[in-house]
Amino acid sequence: MGTRKATLVLLLVLALFFVSFPMIKVDAQAQPIVVPDDYSTIQDAINNANEGNTIFVKEGVYFEHIKIDKSLFLVGEDKESTVINAQQEGPTILVLQNNVTLIGFTILNGITPASPTPYFPWVARPAGIHLLHVSNCKITNNKIENTGCGIWLYNSHNNQIRENQVINNSNSMRLELSSNNTIESNHLKNCFDGIIFTSSGNNIVKNNNIVNASNQFGVMGENISHYTNHVENSNKIDNKPIYYWIDKTNQVVPSDAGYVGLVNCENITVQNTNITKNNEAILLAFTEKSIITNNFLVNNKFGIQLYESSDNLIIDNSIIANSNDGIKIDASHQNNITQNTITNNKDSGISLHNFSTQNNINNNYMSKNYRGLSFNEASENHVIGNQISETFMSILFYSACNYNNIIANNMSNSDSGIWFERAAPYSKGNNIIGNLISSNQRFGILARSVSDNKIQNNTIKNNEYGISISGDSAQNNIITGNNITSNSETGLSLGRTSAIVYYNNFINNTQDINCESTNIWNKEKEGNYWNNYTGIDNNGDGIGDTPYVINENNQDNYPLMEPVIIPEFPSMTTLISGLSIVLVLSIIYRRRFFGKKENEEK
Repeated sequence: MGTRKATLVLLLVLALFFVSFPMIKVDAQAQPIVVPDDYSTIQDAINNANEGNTIFVKEGVYFEHIKIDKSLFLVGEDKESTVINAQQEGPTILVLQNNVTLIGFTILNGITPASPTPYFPWVARPAGIHLLHVSNCKITNNKIENTGCGIWLYNSHNNQIRENQVINNSNSMRLELSSNNTIESNHLKNCFDGIIFTSSGNNIVKNNNIVNASNQFGVMGENISHYTNHVENSNKIDNKPIYYWIDKTNQVVPSDAGYVGLVNCENITVQNTNITKNNEAILLAFTEKSIITNNFLVNNKFGIQLYESSDNLIIDNSIIANSNDGIKIDASHQNNITQNTITNNKDSGISLHNFSTQNNINNNYMSKNYRGLSFNEASENHVIGNQISETFMSILFYSACNYNNIIANNMSNSDSGIWFERAAPYSKGNNIIGNLISSNQRFGILARSVSDNKIQNNTIKNNEYGISISGDSAQNNIITGNNITSNSETGLSLGRTSAIVYYNNFINNTQDINCESTNIWNKEKEGNYWNNYTGIDNNGDGIGDTPYVINENNQDNYPLMEPVIIPEFPSMTTLISGLSIVLVLSIIYRRRFFGKKENEEK
């Protein structure tokens, strides 16, 4: 009975694959190699096979990990009972040759990289099935469990991955530098990653079902071809469809989305969705003039990711508890991010990277993220009227962040307020104006090796250090019109730097100034107000008659007798909020008007 069953299975499989791959050369004179009848192990059978042979593996458990370096048909008698167990060393199956067919196995325990052996002369990636630099392979009707990655394609093209069960793996399916593959009717369950594409384009993805994955679907790349995959909404994430749109205009994404990807789209609205457990809940790649509003995005890696996307509006979303950034803006420009609630994300609430410019980040509430905002190679952006609290850093500037405007934000109850990292190329020309920076455990503002920045009209109080500027490259910074009060260590600390400091209030700091270099302490005949100044003003001109001596190299020659009147934070925020609302309404009107006009012209 067993022999008859095996023969029927083999005939059926051969018939199927002669139709599926008519170009494969098969040795018509050769009898199928049978394991364990002809060889006791699958690897021995492969080593002794010729190109185009069929290897039929009978039911049983085979404790080995195998390397396929010939074009073969490798067929299991029964998926449930024909088991290849790598005993924790992976990949369980490594495919190194084109035109390989693998069908009907349970593939187990390829969870750690295999040690080098004669068959594996390098440490390969842990996977159940690893396709490495191959094409025209077919992986179908297999069950893959407890591996590092269930199925992993690297630089592999024109392969078919169909009807596999990928269960209880660290990652289910990953494609890197791989194109023109078909991923169809696979069931992926109980894993960290579901299906992840990295620099892989023109793949067909349909009828797959992803259940209970932490990072269920995601696409990453550097150019538009990497994002141009044909992903049908027949794919389901916890029974919710994937909407992956390419080249669409003037449409609304259905609110039942389990994932949203917009590639080279224009004037799309994404609203009222509840999306969880993806690499990114909403992806905009090469997309413009679209609106993302009133979405609940929780427990993804990124809430919203923009890549090479401009002039989009992201408004009134709740972006919570994502494992990386709430919103990631990458090589994207002139986007408006406003009135969002962004909390408990493990990296930044909002991050800007890769020369992102002229984005407006206004009136957002950001709390309990690791960082509120982070900038890296991002310039000419506007951060206005945001509430940022309970973070490690409210705003981090890493490298080459120039001419950004940080205006009328409330940055409080964090480890530090604004932090300029000492990383070349150094940042310059930023404006920090009208902010409330208070009750932070360490620094209000820490600026290292930055130049030509203006720190103006801020209230900086109840921090450990108010403002600290250091580094040989920290030159020509202007500090003016600030309330620097009640900081527990130092109000203003200046290292090896040159700064112009005037028209500030220094009140009730434990130490007003710690200064290692020579700086300028007045502009024309106006200096700063020092609450511990003991001089007098005989002529009543509001300027002390004797200098305020800081140290042997620094003195304020024109100390003010009365505190400077500086605009209060709330009044500035109200003004900015009003301007932001007008801006948002004008953007919405403009898009709707021109969208309607375009439709009428068509």
